[in-house]
Amino acid sequence: AHRDENEEEEEDGDARRARKREEDWYLRQLRIEIREFLNRLLSDRRFKAFARPVDPLDAPDYYEIVAQPVDLSLMAQANDNGRYRTVVQMVQHMDLLVENAVKYNPAHTEDGAAILRRAHALVDFTHAWADGLDGVLVEACNVIYERRRRAE
Repeated sequence: AHRDENEEEEEDGDARRARKREEDWYLRQLRIEIREFLNRLLSDRRFKAFARPVDPLDAPDYYEIVAQPVDLSLMAQANDNGRYRTVVQMVQHMDLLVENAVKYNPAHTEDGAAILRRAHALVDFTHAWADGLDGVLVEACNVIYERRRRAE
């Protein structure tokens, strides 16, 4: 039995759509996991200092010292917009948030030391959370990211 090219193209199209549906499912699961984690952080009073952008009235020189400001609400928005296709991307963003805290807050002051302790707790909490994620989900998202990056 001879199959014509249209049938093969239809199957290729069906296979592509099925793969895209599967990939979208994995990426959605990752967004859900990240959203739940960020919501926990946003509701945790220990991390209140990192919940919203730094107010220039509270820290007038912050935006001169910190070139790439990051806060938990910005990360939540990035997640909702599909920016994080891998766990590593989200964790790197969290690491930047902590680097900013270290860069701006002097460890020798009481307030600075308190913020730095919370920042380090935040990064430890984040890495522990990431390490506990389902390995199949993490690996699937890594593969999807690499495949789509190469296709662009």
